[in-house]
This record gives sequence, structure tokens and C-alpha cells, in this order.
Amino acid sequence: MMSKKAVVDEERALSFFVDGKSFSVSNADPNQSLNEWMRSNCITGPKVMCEQGGCGCCTVALVKPGEKMKAIVSCLTPLCSVDGCHIITSKGIGSSREGFHEIQKRITELDLNVDTVHLDSL
Repeated sequence: MMSKKAVVDEERALSFFVDGKSFSVSNADPNQSLNEWMRSNCITGPKVMCEQGGCGCCTVALVKPGEKMKAIVSCLTPLCSVDGCHIITSKGIGSSREGFHEIQKRITELDLNVDTVHLDSL
């Protein structure tokens, strides 16, 4: 039996940011992953490959209020868990049009393979 509080929570819209753009999702599917939601809304930076979190191609940065930024695999992250958060995809950190992020510049300068780079070593 569902409690009254659970019913209220299901009806409340989720609010979060992706690459600086605000989103609000009403009646979010509790089984939908962040990656599925992003891809269905034309946010294509995070890719889909193994859907088990092992390959890392769906990795995004997540900033929860009052916490430090951390990397998460969006294929295993429930959409409902990002309420109030900021998500930064690979397309949100920089581009040739808007200017590259320092990490992107450093990877290019060192001619590194992104698959083998540990970001804390840059």
C-alpha cells in the first residue's frame, strides 16, 4: 500500500539543469534512467553502449546542492535522483564555437587518448 507522502512525491515535478539549461519533468517514470531521458530529449553528449555502467561512454558530471562535482554513469542513474542537481555533459564543458574547457585543451596539447586519461592527472 502506497503512503500519502509517496503519492505527493510522484505528482511533484523534478527540476534540474543540464549544461546550464533548466528542465522540469512532471510524472517522471521511476524506472527511466537519466541517460534514457537525455537521449529522448535530444541531449546526445552521453552515449549508449553497454547500459551496465562498465564502458563509461554515458559518464556525466553531477553536482548536487552543497556537494562537490562527481562523475556518474547516467545509464545507471535514475532520473528521479537528479532533482535539484546540475548535470554537465561532454557537450556542456566547451566547444570550438564557445571555447574549449581547460581539460579539453590539455588533452589536445598532450595528444592523449581520452579513453585512457585519468582526469586528476591533468
